[in-house]
Amino acid sequence: MAEVYTNNFEMHKCACYHLMIMQTIMTDTERCELDEVLLYLHCLIARDMYDRT
Repeated sequence: MAEVYTNNFEMHKCACYHLMIMQTIMTDTERCELDEVLLYLHCLIARDMYDRT
């Protein structure tokens, strides 16, 4: 069943959490690529938090 998110901040935060969990079972190459995605998500979260103020 698909999860429903009320806003982008909640979605980005949840995606970031799931990706961090996935890091524990990945190879070094996959982890390196995932780090780039996590950095992007952290930037989106920071932007969403800034937009809320």
